[in-house]
Amino acid sequence: MNIKLKLIIKYIAVSAGIGIILFMLGFILAAGGHGTEVPSIFFFPWAFILYYLSYFFWDHTSILVTIMLLQYPLYGFLIGKSNNSRRRSIIIIIICLLHIGAFICAYLMRQKVLEIY
Repeated sequence: MNIKLKLIIKYIAVSAGIGIILFMLGFILAAGGHGTEVPSIFFFPWAFILYYLSYFFWDHTSILVTIMLLQYPLYGFLIGKSNNSRRRSIIIIIICLLHIGAFICAYLMRQKVLEIY
């Protein structure tokens, strides 16, 4: 196995572990529905954007959980594909900015859904 592939696998494995830990932490902070889902929205904004977009049309929780569990390995894959540390730093900054933007979008969508009910 070449070094590049090992590096990609390493980043995917580490980020998958981080994703699983954040998934469990978000579940604990949500307290089984009696707490707040805001930490989960911060950890997994892409799944919540889809959730709020489809809120009135369908409920496929398994698809949302799948997106949650694939988000961080995808981040790891993108970071692992970079050729050098400079490019890796740029990719990490872009991922962070997109993640924060997605969180803001999902949080604002949550506020609109709460206004309706």
